[in-house]
Formats: sequence, C-alpha cells, structure tokens
Amino acid sequence: ADQTRVVMEQIGNLLDHNQIDPYGPRRKEQRAEMTIEVEQTIHEFRYHANVQKLGAKFDEELRRLLAELRKQAHKEWNLAHLCSRLNYNNYWQQHGGRDRSV
Repeated sequence: ADQTRVVMEQIGNLLDHNQIDPYGPRRKEQRAEMTIEVEQTIHEFRYHANVQKLGAKFDEELRRLLAELRKQAHKEWNLAHLCSRLNYNNYWQQHGGRDRSV
C-alpha cells in the first residue's frame, strides 16, 4: 500500500506538471511522451514486479487455505460449502490462480 501511494503520487505529479492539450495535432505526441514518463516511473519503483510477486503469493496462500479446508470438510459440511464458494468453478484448483498470460 505504501509503494502504491508513492508511485501514484509520483504519477500525479507528472500529470500535474505536464499538461496535455485537450485537442489538436500535438495531443498525440504529448500523450506518447507522458506514457513513456509514467512507464519509467513504474519501472524505477519496480512496481509491476512487486505487484506480480504479491499476486503470486496470494494465489499460493489461497491454494493452501483451500487444501486445508478440504482436509477438514469431511468433518464439517459448512467447510465443504465454503470451499466450493471460494473455489467457484474449480478456478483455483485447475488454473492455479490468476491467468499468468495477462
């Protein structure tokens, strides 16, 4: 959360200091330049890599939770119901979490 706040503050500052024409021939160039600056900011803070790492950790923790709940599901019917709700359409079980191609 702290890193997100810092990155968004930096990007906000870039947007504030680099005005883009509302219309006209130069607008496309300005947007391209701004895109490069924003991407550099994101890269400098390693934001994308950290979000990917956090996502992978979340996926793994959720798979572990579901596995543990399944172990106990034979004792408690409500745990079996919870597993099925958390693992809708067996998404986490079959695909291992998020689609990594995105």
